[in-house]
Amino acid sequence: MNSRDRVLITLNHGQPDKVPIFEFCINNSIGEYFLNKKVYLVGMGDSTKAAIEAEIKSKKEYRKFVMDSFLNSVELYARAGIDTVGLNPAIFVTPYNFGLNIVSIAAIYNVEIKKEKENFYKIISIDKDIPGFWNNCMYIPKSGTFQMVSDNIKETIDNKGFDEGIKEFERYVDYLENIDLSKIPEPLKYGLDALEKTIEINNKKYNLFLLGFGDIEYPCFVPYHPLFLELMITNGSLVHRYMRATTNSVKAMIEIEIELGVDGILAPNDWVYRNGPMMSPTHFNEYMAPYLKELVNLTHKNNKMYIKHLDGRTYSLLDTLVNEVGIDAYHAIEPSAGMDILKVKKMYGNKITVIGNIDCGEILCNWTPDKIEEEVKRIINETSPDCGHIFSSSNSIHNGVSVENFLSYVNAVKKFGHYPINV
Repeated sequence: MNSRDRVLITLNHGQPDKVPIFEFCINNSIGEYFLNKKVYLVGMGDSTKAAIEAEIKSKKEYRKFVMDSFLNSVELYARAGIDTVGLNPAIFVTPYNFGLNIVSIAAIYNVEIKKEKENFYKIISIDKDIPGFWNNCMYIPKSGTFQMVSDNIKETIDNKGFDEGIKEFERYVDYLENIDLSKIPEPLKYGLDALEKTIEINNKKYNLFLLGFGDIEYPCFVPYHPLFLELMITNGSLVHRYMRATTNSVKAMIEIEIELGVDGILAPNDWVYRNGPMMSPTHFNEYMAPYLKELVNLTHKNNKMYIKHLDGRTYSLLDTLVNEVGIDAYHAIEPSAGMDILKVKKMYGNKITVIGNIDCGEILCNWTPDKIEEEVKRIINETSPDCGHIFSSSNSIHNGVSVENFLSYVNAVKKFGHYPINV
């Protein structure tokens, strides 16, 4: 049974030959171990820094970087024995709203990138229709992360007050509402070209379950995020305008990805902390769930599965996500946030597939290989026997996870995950 069949059977609540394995992303050191060369894989902060440096040098070098990253990622996953791979066509593009975990067609793509100093960049809009927009972003070597640290909306709030910040945000929404979604921005074409080529190679050589990306553009990773939360209380109509414009854009992107041949859609955006959601469940149900449901419905209309990634303590949102929005699977069920994968499966396992959940913090970073193997065995014996389970870390294989511990985890899943599970 190949990986694509194994995952699809599991998502349909059947019994495959063995428990499939999923990973959100894998660090470059592990990629170099398997591929025996320098690589920059999707989802890593050092890869984002390298992508921006390539983009500054030339379009040719940038396009090659994106293509190489996608092809290396799918080869790594196949060699490592991971059954799914997620590839986001927008992962390396640098629009104004660079801090979003998912961007699509409606964004400010006509920008200039300035390297202000080592590891610090400024992205400036040079679009005549939306002047004055910029953000600062930086790479943090110690954590291996890349993030936005300031932007013109936040600076307006800091210097001129909340009301002026709202006007600046509304100017952004006005712009998004008037973008022609039939015209693909050039930087986004590079990612789509890489996705198309990778799908072709995957179908010929690997048969992994290959996921495209599509999620609501909730701006949790951008500096003006606090303003957005306040607007849910003070100016709901503006929030709905933003959500409407961005959701239309993501729907157009999902249609393109499905036409290219992805096997399903992965939704990567986060809006939950370790102690609970960033907003009340009431505001989630009003401003986010209806738009997320549109994406799920579109995916289902095209006979594809929709997998939702969400960190943190999510219990208060799960009923809406499963019963109202209609997701097909849920990742990452974070144990360090108090999430119990067996509890989630007992609550919703007749409707969704659970994906998780060995802790990628303390356990995968600091435990010995023998202890990691025992933890994998425990999770499989508790969660996998009646199917509906895809094994995964509790988030991703980040830079703190060593090659040795990664191998211990994956090899243990292969060792203990054969059906029928011997509890």
